Amino acid sequence: RLGWTIAQSARPLLIADVTTAFSLFINCLSPIRAIFQFGLCGGVLILTNFSLVLVYMPALLVLGERGAFRRARLCFAAPETETHQRKMRVLHHVHAQLFKWRAPILLAFFCLVGALLPRAFKLTTATTGSDLGFYAEASQPPPEHIAWRAGLWRAYGQLWTTTNLPSGDAPVPLPAVHAAALRGEPIYHIAMREWPLWPNE
Repeated sequence: RLGWTIAQSARPLLIADVTTAFSLFINCLSPIRAIFQFGLCGGVLILTNFSLVLVYMPALLVLGERGAFRRARLCFAAPETETHQRKMRVLHHVHAQLFKWRAPILLAFFCLVGALLPRAFKLTTATTGSDLGFYAEASQPPPEHIAWRAGLWRAYGQLWTTTNLPSGDAPVPLPAVHAAALRGEPIYHIAMREWPLWPNE
C-alpha cells in the first residue's frame, strides 16, 4: 500500500518540484545579488524538499505502522470528534472529484496558460521607464544651489551622511531629493535613486 502511494505521487511531485525549482533558478540570472541568492536558495530547498518527501516521509510512515510512535500518539493525539470525521469525509470527496475530473481540469489549465501567453510576451517588450536609466539620471548634479546659515545638512552624493555646516552664507549644492521637494514634486522615487544596486558598493 505504501509503495503504491509513493509510485502514484512520485511523478506529480517530481514535475511540480522541478518546475517550481526552475522558476526560482531563473532568478539567478539577475545582476542583483539579493535576487540571485533568493533564486538559488529557493531552488535548492525545493529540490531538497522533494528528496525528503520521497526518502524520509516513507520511512516515518513505515515506523508509524509498526507502532514506533505509539507512545507519542497516546500522549499527543487529539480524540477524533464527529466534526473532524466530517471534515475528513469532505476532504476525501474533494480529492476524489479532482482525480475523477483531472483531464478536464488539466485541459482548462493549459487553455488558461495559452490565453495568457500573448500578454506575457508583451511584458518582454521594452517600454518607457522600464529600464534602469533613472540611475544614470540620478548621477547628474542638481542645478539649484541654496545658502544655509547654520545647522545640519546632508550633502549631495552622501545623502545618508549627516554633515555639520558652520554659520555663514556660503552656497551649498542642494541634493536632488530636497530640490524636488522645494519644487513641490514627489520625492519617493528620487530618494530611492540614491541607493546603489549592490549592497557593498
